[in-house]
Amino acid sequence: MRSRMIMLAVMVAVLMPVSSQATQGVPGGEYAYPKRVPYEDPPPSVVWGPFIMPDLRGLGWGLYGVSYQGLNDQLHANYFWENRVRRYRSADSTNPAMPETIIHSYVPSPVTDSFQDLAYCRYDRSVWLHSSKLKRVYKMDAVTGVIKREFPSPCTRYPTGIAFNERAKRLYLVDRMPEGVFPCSLYVTDTMGYVLQRFGLDHLGYSYSGARCLDIDYSNTNPNWPTLLLLYSFFSGSGILDSCVLFELNPDNMAIIHRAKLPNLAGYVNNARGVAWDPRNGDYWITIMQNPDNYIYKLDGWYSPISPDVGIMSLVAPRGVYDSATVITPQVVVRNFGASTVACPVRLTIGTGYNQIRTKTIRAGAEDTIYFPDWQPQVIGTYVARCSTMLAGDLFPANDTWTEVTQIVRPGVDVSCHRLMAPIGVVDSGVVIIPACSTYNYGNTTVSYTVRMKVANGYNQTATVTGHKPGQFAVVTFPAWTASPRGTFAVSCSTEATGDIIPGNDCKRDSVIVRNMDVGATAILAPTGIVDSGTVITPRAIVYNFGNTTETFPATLQIGSVYNQTVSGITLVPGQYDTIDFPNWIAQPLGVHNVVSFTSLSYDVRRSNDT
Repeated sequence: MRSRMIMLAVMVAVLMPVSSQATQGVPGGEYAYPKRVPYEDPPPSVVWGPFIMPDLRGLGWGLYGVSYQGLNDQLHANYFWENRVRRYRSADSTNPAMPETIIHSYVPSPVTDSFQDLAYCRYDRSVWLHSSKLKRVYKMDAVTGVIKREFPSPCTRYPTGIAFNERAKRLYLVDRMPEGVFPCSLYVTDTMGYVLQRFGLDHLGYSYSGARCLDIDYSNTNPNWPTLLLLYSFFSGSGILDSCVLFELNPDNMAIIHRAKLPNLAGYVNNARGVAWDPRNGDYWITIMQNPDNYIYKLDGWYSPISPDVGIMSLVAPRGVYDSATVITPQVVVRNFGASTVACPVRLTIGTGYNQIRTKTIRAGAEDTIYFPDWQPQVIGTYVARCSTMLAGDLFPANDTWTEVTQIVRPGVDVSCHRLMAPIGVVDSGVVIIPACSTYNYGNTTVSYTVRMKVANGYNQTATVTGHKPGQFAVVTFPAWTASPRGTFAVSCSTEATGDIIPGNDCKRDSVIVRNMDVGATAILAPTGIVDSGTVITPRAIVYNFGNTTETFPATLQIGSVYNQTVSGITLVPGQYDTIDFPNWIAQPLGVHNVVSFTSLSYDVRRSNDT
């Protein structure tokens, strides 16, 4: 009861300050902190714009997220009220008559409106979208608009920002509205939506509703490479916009690296909503949502690029699962971060049998795709593809290498018993064990099938695997098995998939020994009877292995209260006797002494014969 009381006291002490932070010391019920929070970093300079988006002129507020697509030098942006993504030309012109806001094309989406933010994915040329209305994450083809994947967003109140670290295969998703004790929450997920981490953003300064859009800064002079960019709007409790702040955060712990209050532009408060890092010069695109027009401008980034530097932006192929008969054209996207055109050799290895080098001439600030000679794997299994740039004098090696894992499977149905996990080896008699094995789908189709486990003492059970995907392992468990009787038993586990084309890998065989750990002392040879005082005697006893496995154990011999010696490291095979000599004993004092010898084996199943 005391320990419970202590734990409750600790919990109250920790939680109360967090939940009260929203109102502590805030005068008049106003929730916007920037008026009092110091900003150590000077605001970055506006280097381009602001320009009205011509296609959004007069449409009212609604311009939100923005993302840079390097292969075609395009901006992807979304207007809140539409179910499509807008693509803009991005020639990096500074001529106001030819701004980087000319619409290039539209990408239709079958999903309804209220996309808050988007992020470009290079390896399959798709766009990640975050919907506040439906509270879902979508992955959409960047050309056709076809939805490739979708899952519920972990943001439960008002989903806004999304960013994608393609190297780490991590999505960053932010919730604008308060969740529990946090004024805003930021989630880290894998590409299937599984939440890996959740962070509260209360350390950014409290706002009525603040977190907006996200992106990632991969600048080659960034000492915390890469870092997370987050736009944050500070509103009062009455809904009045106080200011907008651009944060740079450590993606591992969300610690603040830089923060800058954005300037007011075009005669009104800078109602910034979207941010995108531009790899050509390290600048930041910023979108402004304003009625009746919507604006975009560029800020000078916190980091200036160094040159020369050629880095890998994505290893497009091979990656994922392929049929063994597939002919694969390896592809890698590279970028010249430098200030001059270079010819850069790039090496790609796949497993141990593929090793190719191609040299690509890449203009300054450009992104391009390198195609390597075709690879047809044929042999099923797991392959590691590793690509690396080899530019002489490259000043930033951190972005030179990219690794992907690919699985090669067979056409048709082929599931194997990969490993027999239990019962195998030596087990104690009477122990209850859960039999288990792992299986692997070498085929190219998702399949459901039965797996059978047999133990030669009469055990014969099955389990069902449902929806086993190609190139994936599965762990299969069976009903409990009791290790009995003692002895050695054959164990087998086999898949029973209908139409399996390679039956030779269906079964794994092994054995299990049910051991009877039983050793004991059978006789005392010395001292016995009557002996003369002062006689030097070597105590001696006989021990025996009654069990069915080789054992190593100690034996002890005691003479009354005057002698107690142990001999360790006695090893006996099953059915073996041994005579053990103990250290000498000088027969004294006078009197009658009981002589006792015993073995001490952990897990001995029969103690009655030990002594």
